[in-house]
Amino acid sequence: MLALLVLLLLLPVLMPLYQASSWAFMASWDQLAASSVHCCLADDAAITSGGYYNRCALTEPRNLANNEALASALWERSEEAVAEFL
Repeated sequence: MLALLVLLLLLPVLMPLYQASSWAFMASWDQLAASSVHCCLADDAAITSGGYYNRCALTEPRNLANNEALASALWERSEEAVAEFL
């Protein structure tokens, strides 16, 4: 309860700091779409099928993306979520 109270008291101070600094860490909509547009418009020889592209370059995904146990759990939960619609 005390932590919530402290957070509520600090919120007016923290929000402007977050808003002022978030531009340094966030990408614009154009930047976010650039890799998808690049993959759609590039020659077939320039694109690796099934590859992960970040900032228009073929990149290794983070370790979390290659976690087989997590992928299986996600697949199972996804099946459960849509089961009633199939």
